[in-house]
Amino acid sequence: MGRCDYQDRRIDLSLHYAVRSLSFQSKHSVDRMSQELAELENGRLTRMSRCRSRLVLVVGMTIAAALIGGARAHGQRLVLDAEDRAILEANRPAGPEMYDRDMLSMFGKLQYRYEDFSDEPTSDELARGLSGNDEPPSVISIEHAMCEVDLIFRVIKYGYAGYQYFGGDVSFGNAKRRILQKLGVWQTDVPVSEYESILTSQLGFIQDGHFGLGTTQLCSPFALSWNPQYEFRRDEIGFQLTCCDCVRRVASIEGGDPSAYLKPSISVDGSIVYVPGAMRRLQDSGVSIDVEYEDGQSETIRLNPMTSNPLRGPAYELREMDGTPIVAIRTFAPTPGAVEDLAAFIDDAGSLRDEKAIMLDLRSNGGGLGTYPISWLWRLTYEDPKPCRLRIQLVTDTAALLVNPLFQLFSGSSQMPLDAGEFLRTQSNPAFPGWGYVSHGARSVVKNEPLIVVVTDRYVASAAEHFVASLRHMDNVVFIGANTSGTLLTSCAGACLLPFSGLAMAVPTGLSLLEDASNRDGVGFLPDFWVHPDCALERAIRFVRRHVTREGL
Repeated sequence: MGRCDYQDRRIDLSLHYAVRSLSFQSKHSVDRMSQELAELENGRLTRMSRCRSRLVLVVGMTIAAALIGGARAHGQRLVLDAEDRAILEANRPAGPEMYDRDMLSMFGKLQYRYEDFSDEPTSDELARGLSGNDEPPSVISIEHAMCEVDLIFRVIKYGYAGYQYFGGDVSFGNAKRRILQKLGVWQTDVPVSEYESILTSQLGFIQDGHFGLGTTQLCSPFALSWNPQYEFRRDEIGFQLTCCDCVRRVASIEGGDPSAYLKPSISVDGSIVYVPGAMRRLQDSGVSIDVEYEDGQSETIRLNPMTSNPLRGPAYELREMDGTPIVAIRTFAPTPGAVEDLAAFIDDAGSLRDEKAIMLDLRSNGGGLGTYPISWLWRLTYEDPKPCRLRIQLVTDTAALLVNPLFQLFSGSSQMPLDAGEFLRTQSNPAFPGWGYVSHGARSVVKNEPLIVVVTDRYVASAAEHFVASLRHMDNVVFIGANTSGTLLTSCAGACLLPFSGLAMAVPTGLSLLEDASNRDGVGFLPDFWVHPDCALERAIRFVRRHVTREGL
């Protein structure tokens, strides 16, 4: 984040707003929905028209599912064995329903109360950025820096949905004062790199994976510090390590329960092992843990961060490995080069229904439109799994100006309205100026066939993480790899270029809370089995061979 390249920026415009936008553009009868569904199945729609009809067809599929009884009859599913299911259940804590008065009151307090909009940035101020042909300056004058700092904090106040979540006027007012104090000591022009450092050093309390300023990542990412060279086994007594033909049982790690530091993993042959690990900030160099064995011996194990590089390749690919379908999807952003691939991703889901198991490779999927994964799940299962969720959208003029370029970019390929301001005004809640209405999402846990094995890495973000949240509410899904990025707290990120420094700002205009109401940004969702992303797919195949069984056996 930090570069104003709208096609590459993470975009998480919610299903709620995409569906609402559709209602402003066209009205479809049930007959027309059924006709489009039939045309899609018979292959008569073009890839582009299939993509544009996607939301309507989801409704059509709902009708079709109801006509056939809501779900297809299940035979004996392939499921994980008892040991594996216990590991999965431990990684799926049940959250509150989020509908009681206390939860709604708490969510209401996270919305900033606007009394007036007299100092809101104007469209001229936000349009004063550098043109696409201008070279970013290397220095900024003190006068321009002071003026720009004032603009930055007004953009945050009126355009950032997480403003109150991270302290509101008090926290951001204090940060602004500290920034101005630091700039006040300069007697000459300030290098833009130093200027960016001054800004971000005082805004580090924003633990939001969607918020960005310049080239600095404000949200601190977390990763598992681990040592996969140690492979412990577990039985009914506890953990043991085989070393030099000697079996040593673990008494404690760091003086406590070993299970706090031994994470489920998969060995090269596909069997379950436990590796030493602890969640730490990615920038930390590593950590050491002390292991005590029951025979009185002890050792110190060094843990280092699990790191990997982002994957390249087509937006979507369907292939097989050892007879198992592999669905690799790297983006949900409907850029011109990805629209046809995304349409194929949804189309192919229907052909996977009769498979006993599939691999869903989400590695390096940075997000995009949430309509694509939701539509894929519908075509695969005729179900709508999802977590409890509360969401609200800013509808200020600043929010509209920030997201308008994204609306314009994707309006032709995703049923999104062309004018963000006009659309957001229709969502305005007069009881809370500047905000739309709170959207409630009820939890839905579904029984699924086929078995889905999901491979993740730390680059899975935004809409792809909300896909993971839905998949976690299916009863026959296992996650293998690394934790996801952690870009869940906010959504609908807009962007602008600052007028004097040329720095880019990414400003999320939507606020969300998932079931446990915690901020997962930087941490994301943890896998069921920790495996380095570079070898996760191959080990997942071997894992399925060893650990699946027929349901009921």
